[in-house]
Amino acid sequence: SNAWRVPLEGYLDEFCLVFDKSSENKLHYTQLHKEYCDMMEWLMESSLSEIEVSGEEFVSVLKTAKEDQKKKDMWKAIDEILLMDEFEWFKKTMIQRQEKLLSEANLLLLKRTRSSTPRIQPKDNTNTSEDKNNTEAAAAAAAPTRVVF
Repeated sequence: SNAWRVPLEGYLDEFCLVFDKSSENKLHYTQLHKEYCDMMEWLMESSLSEIEVSGEEFVSVLKTAKEDQKKKDMWKAIDEILLMDEFEWFKKTMIQRQEKLLSEANLLLLKRTRSSTPRIQPKDNTNTSEDKNNTEAAAAAAAPTRVVF
């Protein structure tokens, strides 16, 4: 639901760019993982309390659904919940999110670059008096100013 999706995607978007693919795990990665887990737990607890279901019951239902081939469309969401405590899964998710955002940004930049490419048109070589005045004004503005004391 959006009550979950919006804060989770917002968190991933905000912090995914600090991750890199190196095998070395930086200390702040673990802090970000802890914050993510805390947020997930809060979202689960507040949602479950509304429907009066315990965390244990919920996890049991998720594990059963994960084994059910008919519920395959829910597996990604189930994995997000069941694997949230797994740091390596979290890091992999953050890197995948980073790659997705960078790909989207590159595509947007490419589209923008293509649409804003200036169109070069041939210049009319006939000089009008207005062109001459504009050229003289531009030259005067570009000339260095000399201050005499």
